[in-house]
Amino acid sequence: MGDSSSSPDDLIQTATAFRENDRLTESLDLFDQAATVSVRQKNYPALIHALHGKALSCKHLFLNSQDLQFRQLALSLCQSALKICQDHHLTSLLSLCYFRLGEMHLLFADYPAAIVHYRRSLKLFGPENAAKGNITYHLGEAIFLSGDKDTGINTVLDGLKILKQYRHSTDTFQINVWLSGCYLKLAKFLASTDSRQAKKYLSQAQKIVDSDPRLVIRCRQLQSLSSFLKS
Repeated sequence: MGDSSSSPDDLIQTATAFRENDRLTESLDLFDQAATVSVRQKNYPALIHALHGKALSCKHLFLNSQDLQFRQLALSLCQSALKICQDHHLTSLLSLCYFRLGEMHLLFADYPAAIVHYRRSLKLFGPENAAKGNITYHLGEAIFLSGDKDTGINTVLDGLKILKQYRHSTDTFQINVWLSGCYLKLAKFLASTDSRQAKKYLSQAQKIVDSDPRLVIRCRQLQSLSSFLKS
């Protein structure tokens, strides 16, 4: 694997599957191979996806271990991806690049930067589909964490509405990841002010996770939040 005849898209797909099965360290190696092949083939869109994929694996490794090196690496990878996107005029990937940067700034609790990047992502995002709902609910998360809790929750709910609107026209794994994540955020944010509604959202996330065995990481996150809410 990783020679010049390999398909970076295939490597990225396998690496992504490893990550979603919580095989995070193994996924890093495959994303590195995908990046190497992408550079050799001058396939810059694939290179961006490989860098983003590795960044997400580093994000989860940081959340699991609190090792600050993973957090810094995740941000650096997304910064590199944006530069490649800009240098090669890959305008169709700019929205994704800004979204990933917003996601990584959340790891640093840099909420103003996250909000700026999420808003840039939304401004550049073209189609009306579930992915727009994903960006929107993450923007709401950043707004909530910045201290504007009412606006944040309302923005997360706006994202949820879009996700539900396009639920049946979206890949089942992808929509299940996004919907369950949105429900978990709402459950967490409402836990201290509206426990009844928080439990409702937690239950909705539970139903999605129980229905899809592919949601390995989300299942772990659900268990962690459930334990936190019970404590």
